[in-house]
Amino acid sequence: MAKSLRTLAEGALLVEDFGVTKLITLNREKALNALTWPMVKALQPLYDEWQRIQKGACAIVMRGAGKKAFCAGGDVVGLARDDPPGTRVHFFKEEYTLNYTIGNLMKQSGIPHIAILDGITMGGGVGLSLHGSHRVCTEATMLAMPECALGLFPDVGGSIFLPRLSHPGLGEYFALTGRRLKGADVKHAGMGTHFVPRDSVPDLVNSLTQLSSPNSVDSVIKSFVAPTIPEFSLDDATLQLIKTCFSVPQKIEDVLNALSREMDQELSNSIMRDILKASPTSLKVTLEQLRRGAKMTDTAENYHMEYRLSQGFMNLTDDFNEGVRATLLDKTNDPRWKPSSVAQVQESFVSKFFDTAPASGDLKLPSSSSTTSRL
Repeated sequence: MAKSLRTLAEGALLVEDFGVTKLITLNREKALNALTWPMVKALQPLYDEWQRIQKGACAIVMRGAGKKAFCAGGDVVGLARDDPPGTRVHFFKEEYTLNYTIGNLMKQSGIPHIAILDGITMGGGVGLSLHGSHRVCTEATMLAMPECALGLFPDVGGSIFLPRLSHPGLGEYFALTGRRLKGADVKHAGMGTHFVPRDSVPDLVNSLTQLSSPNSVDSVIKSFVAPTIPEFSLDDATLQLIKTCFSVPQKIEDVLNALSREMDQELSNSIMRDILKASPTSLKVTLEQLRRGAKMTDTAENYHMEYRLSQGFMNLTDDFNEGVRATLLDKTNDPRWKPSSVAQVQESFVSKFFDTAPASGDLKLPSSSSTTSRL
């Protein structure tokens, strides 16, 4: 039994203190546990408190309420509407600060961070989990970074982890197509650290709440790991196509041209169709983002870049509003992107997303902490 229970962000977060273990439940089941600005604001002080008071003496476990999702991403409708006022500026700053904090927990404070990725895990949910030390996936895990289809970009540290997945070009492939990783594929790609059968998750969480020391985390999780897991659903031929078409090209036009030359036209055409549904501006900015992120060794530099990009998508283009309208509000799935094709997106316009200092000021984070991703 927990020593204490805190209900935060108007019930959207449940925080149970079991002594060594701090159990966070994202508690918006009907909204697939989507991450709101009040949730981010409530989480950061908790992490700061635990780092200050229980350095090296606690472990953090994060899960989603219900059976459908860990966290389906950020509350993009609230972002599009700027509801409450200030969300477009402050949500990104505070979300990236939280992602950065989670990424530094082990190095700075010796605190393991265990995310239970059971169900839908997208966007902001990926940011809450992938930077932590342990990412437990199940056969029900469905992970994706679908931001380009919304007129946005794969943020929450996507510049760090996407170029560093297990196979060349795989991160670029998932970012530009918005395609999903399911079940054991999440581990094969390097985004999950452990694969546990879904039926074992309640017992795993219960065992983690009974830790006598954070040093026991690895052994506890390993005791629930499936003895065998399904093979990667992407076969060698597909992985080679992804490497050829996505790891070398420097521009989105190069990706599309490479796909058009592939022998397996059924596969390459289906990939091109997924890419061309997305915002042309998002596609061009995202590929440049990942090229830069692949060379970065300082995560603070990455979040500085991503914050500039976030404000660019809020202020330099209306594609994000249009993507949310077509996909989530009107649900017509007919976004009218401006510009409407990649050929019309000028490189000078892409550069503005990286070079324009936000009116709210750049994101400032200490640069002496975590360096590269664990992936």
